[in-house]
Amino acid sequence: MNLLKLEIVVLIKKYKKLTIVAEKLGIKQPTITFHIKSLEEELGVSLFELRSGRYFLTEAGEALHHYACKIDALMKEARRVTQEFKDFHKGAITIGASYVPATYLLPEIIHQFQCEFPNIKITLMVKTAPEIRTMLQNHEIDLGVISAAPFDESLLKQTIVMPDTLVLVFSKEHPFSKKENVSLQDIEKERILLHRNPSTTRDLLTKWMLAHNITFQSEIELDSLETMKQILKYGNGVAFISKLAIEQEVQRNELCYIPIPEFEFQRNIYTIHHEDRWNSKIISFLLHSITSYAVKN
Repeated sequence: MNLLKLEIVVLIKKYKKLTIVAEKLGIKQPTITFHIKSLEEELGVSLFELRSGRYFLTEAGEALHHYACKIDALMKEARRVTQEFKDFHKGAITIGASYVPATYLLPEIIHQFQCEFPNIKITLMVKTAPEIRTMLQNHEIDLGVISAAPFDESLLKQTIVMPDTLVLVFSKEHPFSKKENVSLQDIEKERILLHRNPSTTRDLLTKWMLAHNITFQSEIELDSLETMKQILKYGNGVAFISKLAIEQEVQRNELCYIPIPEFEFQRNIYTIHHEDRWNSKIISFLLHSITSYAVKN
């Protein structure tokens, strides 16, 4: 068994066509067929079955695929890390970030980093915090920057970058903007704009509602934070949003906010990486850039 055979297993699962797998690997289709038969003979089990011109993994193939993905991801990570040693000013970094840090923290940091290292390719993948933690555990990305409640997860090293405070947001025309004290009972009567699950914000809001026995009379679920902010500007309801995400709207006097009454839950922005990953000079420099930027701002 070699790395090429394992990569073929991964690609067949993904594309199900030998022509596509051959194209992705830059080799001829008969070579793919040869490696498939060779791998099945080596292991003594059937790994693939052909149905309607498409290849599917057998149960044994699925079991092998699980490990092939891990090995393939580790090899790609190893190539990225060793490339950084070859030339400090060349290479590639894949970052996974949840929406708030990806939108309101990382753009300027990435710009400054690329001015310093123009030949380093950066890929930024915007996912939920749970997805990013899974991708790190599977060695699919080099670094994660997430907004999350405090967590403890084996194999992942975390560093708090800055607090990410949730606040109660509404338009400048909303009655709350003229109210000195907003109670839990006042909030409960409002139409609430909610982040669709899965969402760290939604999870914390649910815990807060359960802790204070709150049930909103009217709810609107949204996938987009930007859509949520636009709806709020028309005076339609209230929402629980990261303070970082509304700084510009507050400065333009388009939205207002207050601390969430009796909200005891903490949320931070973290950098996270796999404890087994070698932190090269490039990754270390990027981590330092993120923490330095947060301190200055």
